Amino acid sequence: MCFISIIFVLIFGSSGCERKTLVEIGTENQVLYFSNATDITGIDPHGTNGMPEAQVITAVFEGLVAKHPETLDVIPATADKWEVSDDGMTYIFHIRENAKWSNGDPVTAHDFVNSWLRGLMPALANETVTSLFVLKMLKNFTKKKLLMFRKWGLKL
Repeated sequence: MCFISIIFVLIFGSSGCERKTLVEIGTENQVLYFSNATDITGIDPHGTNGMPEAQVITAVFEGLVAKHPETLDVIPATADKWEVSDDGMTYIFHIRENAKWSNGDPVTAHDFVNSWLRGLMPALANETVTSLFVLKMLKNFTKKKLLMFRKWGLKL
């Protein structure tokens, strides 16, 4: 009888335990679980152009700003605030003080500038480089017409 009681407790006693979700496990272990339709070829934002890659890149990297998921309004991301000049030609972004890379290093404005410059390198053959052409004269930079990019462009 004692043996049956122990088995009864083991079977029914453990059934009340809740299993953790992948979100809870991932949060505890700092792991991102991501379901994607197909395998990805890489996560280099300047070296891939497929939708599966874009979904992972958007989950892993954070831009200066983001879109609100429902209203699509521009909301803070790595930049917690920004200023726009009266003529709309100059933007000043303020990086969050607590913005950190996964290794704990602080995220800086230089990180963004270096990333954009890398994306513009003709040798990289970045297929999505035209998304940066909204910034004045960047198209000329990719055609090697603008050699002094840092002199006119992004100021830190």
